[in-house]
Amino acid sequence: AGAADAEGDARAAKRKRGDGAREMDGYRSIEELKSRYYCCQQLLLKARCVAEGGREEDVMKHPVFEFPYDGEHDRIRKQQMELLLSRTEEQEKEINLKISETRKLDAKIRRVRKQLEALKRNPRVA
Repeated sequence: AGAADAEGDARAAKRKRGDGAREMDGYRSIEELKSRYYCCQQLLLKARCVAEGGREEDVMKHPVFEFPYDGEHDRIRKQQMELLLSRTEEQEKEINLKISETRKLDAKIRRVRKQLEALKRNPRVA
């Protein structure tokens, strides 16, 4: 019965604090830590502003408020960077070949468009 009571107390404490299961294990992702850091930084800036008799509008011009941290965006950016850095040499060659072919096609399209415009301006030349 004592173990069950202790487990119930731990769950109650977790609910009281609002911690998730991962936080109980001591694990937090970098994004969670950054989000918490910037949230605390915003709160501190507001509190200092109020304590110094300043206006809240002035502190809202601070970059922490103008450019808030977006954990989801950061997570996606990291995934894309990982994909970019994990490419093989063969994949890099294939991508460079496709870029080269695309540039050639774009140049050809521009040439043809110029010729069509020239024909529209002066149809007797054709």
